[in-house]
Amino acid sequence: MDIPKSNNHKKIRLLAISGIVLAIFFIAYTYRFVIYRQLNNLKLIPTSEHFTELYFENSTTLPKKIPDGRIVYFSFTIHNLEGKNVDYHYSVYLQDELGHIVTIDNRTQSLKDNESKTILESYRFDSVNHPKETIFVSLPELNQDIHFSLINAQ
Repeated sequence: MDIPKSNNHKKIRLLAISGIVLAIFFIAYTYRFVIYRQLNNLKLIPTSEHFTELYFENSTTLPKKIPDGRIVYFSFTIHNLEGKNVDYHYSVYLQDELGHIVTIDNRTQSLKDNESKTILESYRFDSVNHPKETIFVSLPELNQDIHFSLINAQ
């Protein structure tokens, strides 16, 4: 035969559980900075990502052949999403199939956080001796580059 529990036993159990939960919250609140630091060390706290976008403007309209007149025009954009102001050193160069490099441009562009800059470039082909030439835009400090290739139209 089951003996019904008295209301006092139920109240005592509820009070004990409430006390334990309250103690856990108190301890967690007291040590919240230590707990946060440990969770952050374990990479369990989300953090914002910082990066730089580098891309060609109108990439679908980039030249595919070295045109008559031998001048190629293109533009690229640097977009600073690093969370701070950054001075970007960029290099634009041409590389042929044999690995020979011709520098087109070498500059530094300062950008504030979340600022972008579109840079216009052109290159005059004085003579084309190779069937394929590739134009690179590089951010060397970030080990980031983009490129497109052109074939000799002749």
